[in-house]
Amino acid sequence: MMVDLDYPNEAEILWLFDQDVSDTAILLPTPIRAANVVFLDGNTFDFDSSGLRTFIFKELDSDDLVAWTPVQNALATWRGDAFALGQEAVFNPATYFDGGALHVHETPLQWLQADRQGIVILRHDLSHAYLAHCQRLACSDTGFAKKVKAWLQPRKPTVKILVEAQAEKAEAA
Repeated sequence: MMVDLDYPNEAEILWLFDQDVSDTAILLPTPIRAANVVFLDGNTFDFDSSGLRTFIFKELDSDDLVAWTPVQNALATWRGDAFALGQEAVFNPATYFDGGALHVHETPLQWLQADRQGIVILRHDLSHAYLAHCQRLACSDTGFAKKVKAWLQPRKPTVKILVEAQAEKAEAA
């Protein structure tokens, strides 16, 4: 499906500037775009001309799109592939160089105000897989740090392991 994304209009750009978002954060590494979307179950969205106007980010590491509306603070991915906004920072050695830490932001606005340094977690269920082996994480306050710590806990496996009786008999023979 080919999607034609708009650029933010003048009022949206002025709002970003009023929130202390730099022009660099608006443009790099890919420009913020805009579109009307509907938010769906499973933290996903779809494009809909009668939907809510949102900012759209291209998540480079997963090649997914992320929609965010500051009005409702709703945040979702298009295909459900992206773990986080800025997720390339998780595996970038420069993130941790000289005692540095991966900054985990609670909202996209905080991430933009930090010039897109760090991440905003989109899929809490993948936090352990992506972040458990990070050297250092930094959060803006202790309340949010407790949430991140809870997300980092490994999930109990739900896989069922089946043993085929014929394979055991063949090995015994």
